[in-house]
Amino acid sequence: MHAEQAADACEMCMLTAKSHLMFVMSLMCGDTSSLEAAHLHLLKVVALSTACHAFAKALRMVVLDSELLDIPKEVEDSAGYRIELKGRRLVDYQNDDHCADETRFTRDQITTTIDFVELPECIRVCYNYMAARPMHYKFHREELFIYMLRRFVSGKTNKDVCNGDEFGGDDHRWSRGCTWMVDKVDETLCPLISPQALRAWAPHFPYFANQHWEHMVREKERSNPRTGEHEIITMGPDWMEQGQFNAMSITDCTVYEICRPGSGPETDARGAPRKPGWHCKQRSVFDGYHRGFEACLKVLTIFLPNGLTAAVCGPTSGRKEDKSVFRMAEFDEFLTEVNQQHHGGFMHCAYGDGIFGGYWNCLRSCHREARGGLTLSPQQHEENQNMKGIREAIEWSYGRAESLFRLLNYKDHFKLEVNHDRVLQEIRAMFLLANLKTCCCEGNTCTGMRQTQCPPPTLEECLEMINDI
Repeated sequence: MHAEQAADACEMCMLTAKSHLMFVMSLMCGDTSSLEAAHLHLLKVVALSTACHAFAKALRMVVLDSELLDIPKEVEDSAGYRIELKGRRLVDYQNDDHCADETRFTRDQITTTIDFVELPECIRVCYNYMAARPMHYKFHREELFIYMLRRFVSGKTNKDVCNGDEFGGDDHRWSRGCTWMVDKVDETLCPLISPQALRAWAPHFPYFANQHWEHMVREKERSNPRTGEHEIITMGPDWMEQGQFNAMSITDCTVYEICRPGSGPETDARGAPRKPGWHCKQRSVFDGYHRGFEACLKVLTIFLPNGLTAAVCGPTSGRKEDKSVFRMAEFDEFLTEVNQQHHGGFMHCAYGDGIFGGYWNCLRSCHREARGGLTLSPQQHEENQNMKGIREAIEWSYGRAESLFRLLNYKDHFKLEVNHDRVLQEIRAMFLLANLKTCCCEGNTCTGMRQTQCPPPTLEECLEMINDI
């Protein structure tokens, strides 16, 4: 609150007290013969008590006004008082390049997205349900959506984003609004990266597998690791007939570090013990493989050759291995059902690295030497080498999401004990926004001339796919 706000509140309280005192005077001096004595006494008591309460509040505003005016302007930030609320709208950006640099999307792309979500012009977020009348924060839909994007892009806390020159105001207000917006995006748009989204992509499975096949038979220049010389490698069209190659997507897992749950003290007292059960909480999310025994969350994705993440499983505990997450998501059974419905039982598969090896219907990995000394054929060996280049694209998608939205790189913001659901929703929302960015940019490195050459859909086409899920 600023001094001007305290002065305005004092004036309103004084007007309230004055109006109720005049009402009491009218009861005392006017004709009250039609009112019963008890009723008249009750009206006087209520009016006088309201006037006294308003007058006392006005006096508190006067004291607060003087305290605020005593703070010099140059030390207002360090004194702990809130910076003036400013907000941010699309018209505040100089051009589309400026908007894309700050939010990763142009003004028209943001408008298209919030129109599709059908956000109201004025968003009311309740912050006190226990009051006689629930209290709400009010936001314009553009400023709240931009705030969510700015927090994802910058990787800053709510307090740091508010203390800048863009938004101002109270960080608790923006935190409530951002949580509401993330929940709205997760509810309305994240079905685009849910396992059910594979049903919408099912008619395109043969096309995706064919793009992988064409990449395999295309001539490629590769460096020989033994001699260091460059040589031309090709599988040749006789390697496999067109339409028989069934790897239509790539699957893999990535992890994101989080704060160690239960690491804080149980109370604020000096020497207080840790929270009960802290060792069980930490063991449940510790990963002994990625990044050296860190507490983390794991995300399994199915990646298409057009640069989009078709399905996301998780985030879940980083303690589970990749194969267990794929089995837990029941992707193999689901893809089998989808292939039977759309392709007469021809099993279009997801392709993973060696850890996914096993007996699956719709998941395959590299060829391995059989027991008994049976070696791979030259074509099987070349297929393994070619698929390594295709499989790298899913790693680029993880790096692209982290470079677009820096919040994924800061584990201090991912605190499961503070708000478990919000952490999971934010990670899913950033994967979704990375998908939408790929549609806006007409692809990325993994869809270029040296890769599958499979363009993604437009932003409007991608959003409309929700109707098919």
